[in-house]
Amino acid sequence: MAKHFPGHGDTTVDSHIGLPAVSSSREQLEKTELYPFKVMAKAGVPMIMTAHIVDPAMDPSGLPATSPTIIKLLREEIGYKGVIVTDSLVMGAITKNWGLGEAAVQAFSAGADILLLGPDAELSGKDKNIGANETVYRAVLEAVKSGKIFVERLNEAVMKVLELKERFGILAKPYPQKELRQLVGAAENEKVAIEIAEQSLTLIKSNKLLPLSGKNKILVIWPQEVSKALQPLLAECQALQPYYFPLEAGDADINKVKAIVANEQAVVVGTYNLSRNKAWADLVNSLEQNKLIVLAMRSPYDLMAIPKAGTYIAAYADKPVTVRAIAKLLKGSIKPQGHLPVDLPGFYKSGWNLKEF
Repeated sequence: MAKHFPGHGDTTVDSHIGLPAVSSSREQLEKTELYPFKVMAKAGVPMIMTAHIVDPAMDPSGLPATSPTIIKLLREEIGYKGVIVTDSLVMGAITKNWGLGEAAVQAFSAGADILLLGPDAELSGKDKNIGANETVYRAVLEAVKSGKIFVERLNEAVMKVLELKERFGILAKPYPQKELRQLVGAAENEKVAIEIAEQSLTLIKSNKLLPLSGKNKILVIWPQEVSKALQPLLAECQALQPYYFPLEAGDADINKVKAIVANEQAVVVGTYNLSRNKAWADLVNSLEQNKLIVLAMRSPYDLMAIPKAGTYIAAYADKPVTVRAIAKLLKGSIKPQGHLPVDLPGFYKSGWNLKEF
């Protein structure tokens, strides 16, 4: 799959959080952003994902790039015949500007064949009560019944998806075959995953709290909703002593945490997308910042919500292979090698890293 059409490279806003805009001219976009998609479309790439960006040079409507104008450009000017899939419709770029159901109907009507829903939903009202999948299903079903979405558009999308499945043999063999199952967890693939995890960890700030000695207990403050992710770290670093609190931490939780860590010299704290978990950011900010070793388990942008944290490590994921790599880093058995992949406006530029604690 190729993504994110018509080009997401020249933006400064994370579309998980807000709606980015591209300021380049159409001439510039033709030479840079659009060129690789033209090559890939000609080569027969099976799927292209659209971007949650505003691109005035291509579409002055103010709609994100899953718009009738942008889809028409992809289909007619570029000549793409494959499946078009949206980026996740529960990202901040969409949920902060449109209702999920409305966005789904608009995207499908514009020509998107698959409406993607990621795991990081930021929903409100009735959408939050019934969930993202049900919200989109009901909205699209009602739009088809009312004629807002033509049945022909629905059939077109279904046929494209079925043709893609047939192309890759999924209709004939819908379940993973033995040879594919054997690749999962294979030693050579595990080795690559370990290398990627260890090389990606990025030390962005340090106040000399690392490496951990392993002799004294170190407290860990972690969101209870993702406590399972912490287990590989606890297994590798047995000096760590975990305390779990809800992401929606209240005043009582914050007071309890402050009392627990009051006499500690160093405290490990995990963060998850603080732009959407402001209560957890408040909890972290309530603590003595110089003693904190923050592990950003998803978004490196978390630093912008807790800028005074003493030590800050961007991990980018909380899968076991990454968490085990974090354990090595905390103990000092590996060095930080990663580079910041994005700008943290007002703080650090893309490419920033520290190689020593």
